[in-house]
Amino acid sequence: MSMRFLMAGYAVSLVLLLLGCRVISRSVQGLRGIRSLTGAALAGLICVILIACRPFAPTFLFVIVANLGILASFLLMYRATAEILCVRPALLTFSICVCVATLPGFLYYTYVGHQIVPRVLLSSGAIAIIAACNAVLLFRHRDPLLRYQILAQAWLLTVLSSMHAVRCVLTWLYPPQDDFFLQLDLIQATFIYLNYILAMANLCGLLWLSLCAHRKDLHTMARTDGLTGLLNRRAFEESLQRDMLRVSRTGLTLGMLLIDIDHFKSVNDLHGHLAGDEVIRKVGSTLQQGVRPADVLARFGGEEFVILMRDVGLREVEATAERLRLGIASLPGLAGAMAVTVSIGVTVSQLEDTADSFLSRCDDALYLAKRSGRNIVVSHHKPPLNGHLPSPGSPSSFIAEDAPSLRS
Repeated sequence: MSMRFLMAGYAVSLVLLLLGCRVISRSVQGLRGIRSLTGAALAGLICVILIACRPFAPTFLFVIVANLGILASFLLMYRATAEILCVRPALLTFSICVCVATLPGFLYYTYVGHQIVPRVLLSSGAIAIIAACNAVLLFRHRDPLLRYQILAQAWLLTVLSSMHAVRCVLTWLYPPQDDFFLQLDLIQATFIYLNYILAMANLCGLLWLSLCAHRKDLHTMARTDGLTGLLNRRAFEESLQRDMLRVSRTGLTLGMLLIDIDHFKSVNDLHGHLAGDEVIRKVGSTLQQGVRPADVLARFGGEEFVILMRDVGLREVEATAERLRLGIASLPGLAGAMAVTVSIGVTVSQLEDTADSFLSRCDDALYLAKRSGRNIVVSHHKPPLNGHLPSPGSPSSFIAEDAPSLRS
């Protein structure tokens, strides 16, 4: 099989891939890793052209530059992977050192030793190492929304790395002839063809992974509050609907806390909207640090936050609310040394609840807290016989039986 025939097919595929990358990058703004991916495809195309021009190009170009260019292409694919996943390529420096270390060997066996076998071993060995480093990066990454795409890419690179390791062994056992670039033997033709298939699959897989990551980012943005990084109201309501279905099946209870920053309008009026935004961010951060991993925390709108607690009783919900209230009241470092307090309404779910009735009951409890002096936790449920309302401004928890009556 002619090397030129293989290289011509590879070159056409790379050109089509480059055109595809160009079209996609112009159509989808902010696609991560697309520049490194394009650079990898371009480096591969240049190397393919240099190898195909062997009879006409200087030895330095079609041996030294072409082989180093192929290694650079795999390095750029590794970098593209890290950019797509937004992680640090921990083994990139090591991979670069491996590529640099091959240069003296290429020079020696091209101009002094005049041996093809060591050059094949150097090239395939370095590619095997870089592909293995890339696979390790993918296997270590944990992203539930991209799990299958990442695993597919990781196993593809594992196969590519293993294939080049096998090529090194077979090349050592069955050395090719000096003119194998002109007329390939079965072993070298097979491995060069497989390398072409797997390298193209890796490039296309990275492009697919980048598009999937971009789609995940858009999904996250649609569910996330831009100021605090918490879930937004839409995402919370979707989660609440799912959990209410679970409550109806299992009978387990949910707890809800509706939190409102007291006198927030005066914060904006006295200190400006930037200070107000900082207060919202710090309150959101304090709440995030004070909830369990299984709880759902969201910015409900404006200066309101909401927390959904799973499998809890009223006492645990009240204790959590009081702890959060005290933590926010002691927030340091606010503009003008201002003090920030919150009012919190809490309730637990009942079997006959719908998502709307559950949320409405918690809202009624919050309304009571605001009417009763603020900086307080109010529970909405059937009170004990000695249940009573505290004096305005009292920083304690109390029980409300008939919240709607205070609205009139």
